[in-house]
Amino acid sequence: MTHSAHDVAALLIQEQHAAGLSIDKMQLQKYLYLVQGANLEFWAESAFREPLLAYRNGPVVKVVEQTYRDAAPGREPISAPRGGDPSGLPFEIVETVRTVLRHFGKWTGPDLESYVKRPGSPWRTARGALPSWAPSKQEIPIPTIAAWFRKTGVDPAPSKVEPWEATDEERELADQRRRSHDAQSVLAPFEMTPALQQAAERAIEAARAAKSQNRS
Repeated sequence: MTHSAHDVAALLIQEQHAAGLSIDKMQLQKYLYLVQGANLEFWAESAFREPLLAYRNGPVVKVVEQTYRDAAPGREPISAPRGGDPSGLPFEIVETVRTVLRHFGKWTGPDLESYVKRPGSPWRTARGALPSWAPSKQEIPIPTIAAWFRKTGVDPAPSKVEPWEATDEERELADQRRRSHDAQSVLAPFEMTPALQQAAERAIEAARAAKSQNRS
């Protein structure tokens, strides 16, 4: 099941606020793009069903842009989510969001814009020969996003991250979390512990590091 971009946007806002960080409309759109690409890389699935469009200022989910258009003036922080329910998101998407914010959560909107508009990026590919200042609502194809993130990874500075090998215990903890999530409809609510949270995040980083090594 593919979820709504509004659900993912609400989670992004909640996670930033929980970390004591702000998030504006420009950041929100770039984070949505990064989450979509990262989820395709980590889990081979889209995080949300709505298309990303190659606007002049970078990838944009139009329905989310419309919802948050008057949520705050200019670059002012968004105070709270508008619509969307992140409580129904599976742990894979939650962990993808947290991984993206761990790498990019302190980046400014303009820095994120420059990053996602790099030469060869899906945004540039979708726009073709259009100049950077020209308006566009061309859809960015999911296969193009997936191929780009498969090539570049998620970490903006992979050379600065030491690869590590997950232990059997850590992998078992991550497996327990997945089994608990799959059985949540018939079992009592599962409470996420710090150990399981850390194991799940490390498992994602291990998969990313392994794929990066395979590319090199």
